[in-house]
Amino acid sequence: MPNNSVDMAQMLGNPVTLGGHASLATDPFDVLAASLAPGQIINLFIAEDGANNDLDLLLANDELEVVGQSLGTGKFESLTVPEAAGTQRYFIQVDAFDGASNYVLTVSQPGANPASAAPQESAMSTQMAFVPHQALVQMKDADDAGFGARSLGATTRWLGQVPGGPGLLALSPEVTARAAVAGSGFNIVDPALAARIATLRAIKRVQRQAGVAWAEPNPLRKPHALPNDEFFSQQWHYGLINLPQAWDITTGSPEIRVAVADTGVRLAHPDLAGKFDPADPDGFDFVSDPALSLDGDGIDSNADDPGDGGIAGVSSFHGTHVAGTIGAATHNGGLGVAGVGWDTRIMPLRVLGADGAGSGFDIINAVRYAAGLPNSSGRRPPRAADVLNLSLGGDGFSQSEQMAYREAADAGLIIIASAGNSGDSRRSYPASYDAVVSVGAVGRQQQHAPYSQFNDAVDVAAPGGDQSRATPDGVLSTLSSDSTLPIRDGVGFLQGTSMAAPHMAGVVALMKAVNPALTPVQLDQLLASGAITRDLGAAGRDDRFGHGLIDANLAVRAAIALAEGQAPADNPRLSVQPEALSFENVATVATLDAGNAGTGALAVTSVSDDAPWLTVMPTDVDGDGLGRYAVTVDRSMLATGTFSATIGFASAVNVVQVPVLISVGQGDRDASVGKQYVLLIDPDTDAVVAQDEVEVGDAGYSYAFEAIPPGDYLILSGTDSDNDGFICDEGEACGAFPSLDSPRRVTVDGSDLSGLDFLVRFGLSTPTLQQVDGSRRGYRRRD
Repeated sequence: MPNNSVDMAQMLGNPVTLGGHASLATDPFDVLAASLAPGQIINLFIAEDGANNDLDLLLANDELEVVGQSLGTGKFESLTVPEAAGTQRYFIQVDAFDGASNYVLTVSQPGANPASAAPQESAMSTQMAFVPHQALVQMKDADDAGFGARSLGATTRWLGQVPGGPGLLALSPEVTARAAVAGSGFNIVDPALAARIATLRAIKRVQRQAGVAWAEPNPLRKPHALPNDEFFSQQWHYGLINLPQAWDITTGSPEIRVAVADTGVRLAHPDLAGKFDPADPDGFDFVSDPALSLDGDGIDSNADDPGDGGIAGVSSFHGTHVAGTIGAATHNGGLGVAGVGWDTRIMPLRVLGADGAGSGFDIINAVRYAAGLPNSSGRRPPRAADVLNLSLGGDGFSQSEQMAYREAADAGLIIIASAGNSGDSRRSYPASYDAVVSVGAVGRQQQHAPYSQFNDAVDVAAPGGDQSRATPDGVLSTLSSDSTLPIRDGVGFLQGTSMAAPHMAGVVALMKAVNPALTPVQLDQLLASGAITRDLGAAGRDDRFGHGLIDANLAVRAAIALAEGQAPADNPRLSVQPEALSFENVATVATLDAGNAGTGALAVTSVSDDAPWLTVMPTDVDGDGLGRYAVTVDRSMLATGTFSATIGFASAVNVVQVPVLISVGQGDRDASVGKQYVLLIDPDTDAVVAQDEVEVGDAGYSYAFEAIPPGDYLILSGTDSDNDGFICDEGEACGAFPSLDSPRRVTVDGSDLSGLDFLVRFGLSTPTLQQVDGSRRGYRRRD
């Protein structure tokens, strides 16, 4: 079907799964149209290797104005329909940036957990926050400093470099502007969006330069705090995690340092007096852009928070609030609030500037400084921090950031980060990186805070406040105001996962006070064992509370026991991910992963389901039944409508139930997946004995083979979108009798056979059916 312009846009249903093929040389654009609702997710799976066969995704509104582009170089692109515009017609464009590939495009409903979802958010999307006209570039030779001069000529320059790590490359607006080409008649109206698109396209070209390991945007991160009125004058949140009992054992140690990477800290605040390292009392300011720094320069050895100058009350003094929760002094004649660790030292690091914004490059260098590693400042602290708190974040994975957090953890730094405040299942970074403890938030009644993000990266919960309830609450800590000058220091309430993270960081500092040798790995083991948390929500680990609510008393006692050589008791817990499945109008197969979210031995004792149209089969499990399971639905057994079922996984410790939702549309059985090549195959020789070429009809597809010799055969059908002579390549529709996951031989004995029906579907991958010249291919069809 011709669909390479707006006028010829192919109309889609909603939800939908669609297969196609795009080629820079012969068919560079596929333009599609659909009525989409706010929050719906559009995923694009690219079958071929993205290094040489690169497809991109564009979304435009009914006025032909581009609203977003995803411009990565991997196997997935993803965009979300904007919230503000309401339901309307949108145009979706798949375009070939380079090479050619089959693809599968899916549109899922808001809030659904479809099997076709991208594994992680791409940072190469205009819907992610990043600094325009900048790139983080990692060279294969980390000491190659000449790259900036030769990659795009004199129009680029290095702004700085992490020793041994990525460099920050400036892309001039003139260079990036030349790359902002939307194609197919769409318009880029918003200048800010044009700059973002141009930056991403320029980064793609940098990625292709010789000697580049990777290039990516310089991500923007912001605080995870929300304002709250001052309803209470007590710190309820400390009793919630049993801090008074922990204080009977330890109030912290001045030998333990918690780095606070944030907006800086009000160094003169009376409740923080004496809480900084005497050898490094001012910390370090890593905000490198003078336009963001608000203190008249770039990086410097003063992490004091200058505020935003009283402009419309935008100054948050966020880092001051976070630092107070971790370690505000008590009995010091201050303003009367206490921190988790009365004697814990604070290492202030400024990474967020004007309007609370900070770049990934600046944060990376602060993380390395806290860990005592080389960084762009050329300085190291007199003593490395023991714990790092990051009450900030944003969407989008960054290889440069992940590498920095892994290296810092390997150096012994325990890293705590806020899970995010969007109130959905999206991942926030840095909380979702490996080697980072992700902290979700609860309110006074131990309920999951409605703003707190929930996903499989959440490790633990802590008090963050909840002002949505009839009796709102917030977290009380040190705060300042510059609404009038001079700056006034005081206390105040905030809510957010930004407030939850420092509770966890403060408790870890207490644990380090009684066990200075505590490592990041040991903390992870203690969390998984359940020894330092109180379980909330579903039994064992879950996506809202992680391993449970941190308990300071349990945590300090467990750290002492660990120091005395007592390993935490085994606490196995069966976990199944994802926690729910949604099969929309065309999806038929999904996967579930069963694992041990705790410690000790665990085995799956049974797997069950309660619907005849639902099948669960192990595909890659160990002797204990832990591993991957395939979930298949048979739509032919269902009428039009929405149906639900439950899958149960049982162990000797706990039972996990996974809800399943399936939508069956009127057009399911009439849906077309393109021209089908139906093959009758000799399973012993892989030879094609017969072939039928069919198109969709009123009752779906009909095929027939005649004069077939007696014997056993396999029946396979698929598309050949790229016309390479093979069906069932990645990104092409494929099916087998009775199912693609469990094909079965059909015996021909001379009599007619009928009713050999089966489903053909698009998937993100297909089984390796035949190897040709060492490459992964489907079955060869007849010419």
